[in-house]
Amino acid sequence: SRATCCKMAKKRKARAAGRKDAAADKPVSNTAASSRVKTGAFCFRSSLGAPFLVVSDRQLVEGLPTPSPAEWKELLALCAEITKSWDVRSAVVLSDFEGEMTGLEGELVSAAFQRTLVLDSKSLRAMHTGGLSRDMGLLVDLRCQEGVSLVKRVMESYAMCKVIWGAAGDVTSLRFTPVKEPLAIQSACVVDAQLAFSSVGKRLAMEKMLERLPAKSIAGLPSKKCIDFVSSHAFNRRALSLPLARDAATYAVDDLHRLEAILQNQKPGSGSYID
Repeated sequence: SRATCCKMAKKRKARAAGRKDAAADKPVSNTAASSRVKTGAFCFRSSLGAPFLVVSDRQLVEGLPTPSPAEWKELLALCAEITKSWDVRSAVVLSDFEGEMTGLEGELVSAAFQRTLVLDSKSLRAMHTGGLSRDMGLLVDLRCQEGVSLVKRVMESYAMCKVIWGAAGDVTSLRFTPVKEPLAIQSACVVDAQLAFSSVGKRLAMEKMLERLPAKSIAGLPSKKCIDFVSSHAFNRRALSLPLARDAATYAVDDLHRLEAILQNQKPGSGSYID
């Protein structure tokens, strides 16, 4: 009868609702949780759209989530794959560090890495590649132990060649700071590109070098003045708040694009960064 059919329909609906409630009460599985890594939830893009994997066990960049234990494990496994490929290929890796000054009194906050093809890995001479790198890069939080271990893995590798603009302060901080518990990273196979364009008594600032480049080579990159380190440090204030604001995180990874543009458009006197 019609009444019987209505009762049966109501029972089916109640059973379906019960199944939904039970499913909602179940904890999210590790597989489901870690899927956010695959969908790019922990990726941050530079001003030119290059992807950077944000490596932190907490929130490093505003707007990006804190990974769960399962997601953190997956992030570290992905980083291991990336750095292993750099090692195997003897890659040239663009490198940059941000923090509250560098050197013996510095405090590093983050490290950024990205493979580049603009230099030959053996001769360190410029190659014509047709544009800036779009490879997946890494933005690493130096507040967490796993992040420090990852940076140590890259910086102490003799297979990878790390190119930095103004390396002295960075490698000093990596080895001797913070004072209470130094990172103790002994950098190897590092090329300081700044020295190829500087005199003994005067180092050429990246901002000045960028003025020598064709405008199209750095199109889309904001000015380096977007973060005012000098004024903040003059009043004994931090220039970088944590988690990093979007513009500060962008500044950190964009410096790799600026460095790559220099390597593409300016050549050292001998033609190679080995000399």
